[in-house]
Amino acid sequence: MDLIHANSARAELGYIDRFIKYDACISTHAEIDDNSFALTLADADWEADPIQIGDYIYIPGTEWGGRVEYIKHSTKSTEITVSGPVWRGMLCRKVISPPTGEAYFVVTDMEGNTVLRTVIDTSFLDFFVISEVNTGVTLSAQWRYAVMLDGLQSAFSAVGLALNFSYSQRLKRPIISARVVNDYSQSVDISQDYGVYITTKQGGIEAYNHIIALGKGELTERTVIELFRLDNGTITEESPGNRGANDLVDILNYPNAETADELRKSAVSRLKESVPDNSVELDVSDLDLAVSLGDIVGARDRLTGLVATATVTDMILTITPENGEKIDVKVG
Repeated sequence: MDLIHANSARAELGYIDRFIKYDACISTHAEIDDNSFALTLADADWEADPIQIGDYIYIPGTEWGGRVEYIKHSTKSTEITVSGPVWRGMLCRKVISPPTGEAYFVVTDMEGNTVLRTVIDTSFLDFFVISEVNTGVTLSAQWRYAVMLDGLQSAFSAVGLALNFSYSQRLKRPIISARVVNDYSQSVDISQDYGVYITTKQGGIEAYNHIIALGKGELTERTVIELFRLDNGTITEESPGNRGANDLVDILNYPNAETADELRKSAVSRLKESVPDNSVELDVSDLDLAVSLGDIVGARDRLTGLVATATVTDMILTITPENGEKIDVKVG
């Protein structure tokens, strides 16, 4: 992978051949620290070819790169580290705001890349190039002051899409696109047999299947809504009968709920948040799977019998002159 340095106008200044370490991480977590890069150089090498705040560092054709926004110099170690957000990370500091006079920013039955043009173009002007490819997938969503990366990822994942970024040397701009998620869980069943370390989780002491929601009013005049989650996941106001020790009850105090419907929606949301855990975490870096962020893999714990699917949530690139390049892939 060729690491390139460009100035603030994205005019290429040359390859970065002399450096100590380059790290870059991308994540489905909408946090700037999880979507950033850092390049460490000997201060003498930096002095020979300074990399300034506002410059760009990237690997062409990939999303491993971004804009330099921080410089740290240690005279003790005689090293300089320059860092900043990767292309994806830049969306962590933009917000999807509703149009003037509207409660939400709304898209209805819109194709994935058309959604990107609608949401992103006004925020980044001519910075990103939006793919013209038709994914064949449409979605509807609404946002109210949502972090752009989080809002887009949430809406896309609900319909099987993911965000993809790459830098074009020809256009001198990063390209952003919607792509259909690859589901490897149907073809590859990862287990201990692959030599992969797996952490599985089942159940949870913070799981509830019965909620009593308390709304406006005092004592006998207070609005009360009682909801139950059945074993098949259905949420109902009809009691399933005496479940004994399996009846796990939570209280929701919401005295500011204006209506019973608002109280009910909050109670449903709380029940959905408190479902038993049934998840898997693993590192598939050493497997021969060409996965991308947002793809789905399947895993089986031979000991507990838990079978689950999980999403690729983090990818971390590390390059050193001694060891070359390595990409760690986290799933969970």
